[in-house]
Amino acid sequence: LIVPALAELAVATQPLRLIGAKKWRELAGAVGHATLVGLSTLAGVVIYLGINAKVSGNPLQFTIYQKEHWYQGVGFLPDTLRYIGENALNERFNSIGMAIWIPELVLFVLGVVLLVYGFRRQRLAMSLYLLVYIGCVYSATWLLSAGRYLACAVPVFMIAGEWLAKRERQKMAVYWLSGALFMVYMIAYLLGRQVM
Repeated sequence: LIVPALAELAVATQPLRLIGAKKWRELAGAVGHATLVGLSTLAGVVIYLGINAKVSGNPLQFTIYQKEHWYQGVGFLPDTLRYIGENALNERFNSIGMAIWIPELVLFVLGVVLLVYGFRRQRLAMSLYLLVYIGCVYSATWLLSAGRYLACAVPVFMIAGEWLAKRERQKMAVYWLSGALFMVYMIAYLLGRQVM
């Protein structure tokens, strides 16, 4: 959240050439909001680390649990994309390939396409948020939940919604595809199949 807050601050302070009393008030308001968002974000992190320290004695204990139980850490994004691509290719006919690896690869491409499409159509803060969010999600060393993580990326839905608002035929295709995929996943879930 700090990156989008700084982007909003930069956008708000851009027309400083025309500084007048009103602009200084707008600038002070923008700086105040960006500072509040930044401090709130940092406060949340500090509280989370404090809870970890109180419970386990180590503020970063969650990183140990993630590495021990889920083989999870922060890696290099191209390395993650490489193993997702390899697993998607090698496991394409297995349930794990169809439920995890192929969707993760498709979702990455879709996320990047939407990011590029929306870059000039959305506020700079939204685009930067999505860029950082996709970068963080796909930098995991053993990514199994990209679909769930990207379902929380609000800019994806804003950009896709803007694109679909102008295209009635594509909108209906997306509705039908979404409904069909929902049914497939619901049936798989009810049958006890692997659903991520």
